[in-house]
Amino acid sequence: MFGYEQTPALDTDTLAGNRGGNMPLLQVVVALVIVGVVLWVINTYIPMSAGIKKILNLVVIVAVALYLLDLFGLLDTISRIRIGR
Repeated sequence: MFGYEQTPALDTDTLAGNRGGNMPLLQVVVALVIVGVVLWVINTYIPMSAGIKKILNLVVIVAVALYLLDLFGLLDTISRIRIGR
């Protein structure tokens, strides 16, 4: 109108690093902290035998590791694995 060009509004997803539907790093850190606190509370305040605690910790660690590998795209081929016929 007065010789000024309108610039498009800034995309908040792009500013937050959320390109292509990826989870921002801050959300990953918050999720890991929450999982760690929940696991600590379970290990500290729920009475159970040491063997069961070890199994629970192992299952949570493996699940978090698989989640992180999938999140960072290092486990992309897992969707192509077939079990059974």
